[in-house]
Amino acid sequence: MGIINARFEQGLVRKVDDLVRRGIFMNRSEALRTMTEDYMHRHPELFLGAEAEKWSEVDVDDAELEKICASLFSGKSTAAEIVAEGRGR
Repeated sequence: MGIINARFEQGLVRKVDDLVRRGIFMNRSEALRTMTEDYMHRHPELFLGAEAEKWSEVDVDDAELEKICASLFSGKSTAAEIVAEGRGR
């Protein structure tokens, strides 16, 4: 396991501390680790790396794009939803 030192706005720190105080998380580290893992799980496109650049050059029709999105995002989002959320890039 690695350690990351980070600075947060005081308001965010209070919110995280409140979650710990209410027993939702055991401590700040668990809260921030869980939130980070959840965010990374919900945004796999962030980890496509150089592959993401290739997708912008590919010319595919809407039906093919829906198939690609279904495979990349476990069928949970359509291409239109991903673009609307700003996750397409």
